[in-house]
Amino acid sequence: VNAQGLQHLIDHGGHALLLGVDIYRLSAMHYVEDALPEAIRDRFRPSEKARAVYTEEEWLIESWVPENKSCYEIQRESYRQGLIRDTGIGESPCMLLPVKPVIELYRTALLERPFELYGL
Repeated sequence: VNAQGLQHLIDHGGHALLLGVDIYRLSAMHYVEDALPEAIRDRFRPSEKARAVYTEEEWLIESWVPENKSCYEIQRESYRQGLIRDTGIGESPCMLLPVKPVIELYRTALLERPFELYGL
């Protein structure tokens, strides 16, 4: 995955405004997954057949649905720390959050308790 796209936002105190979705759709979470242990990374790895059709240089596909959605644990912790602000635009619920502190929570969890985070 080419992680350069959001790096400027992360490095300069940028915020994300999630419109009608939650943290599970925050692409910046992937920027700290270098801390994901190989044993967990292997569970997500698609089959050879799938990778032949969807090359890893062009696609990010996953083949495992973990018992625990790690992003939701990070979302709960972000709320506990007051990092997420809920609002709305029309009928759409919205979440405003500072990107770097939130993804750093994810990095810390990946380094300290990755298997628990994914329900293993």
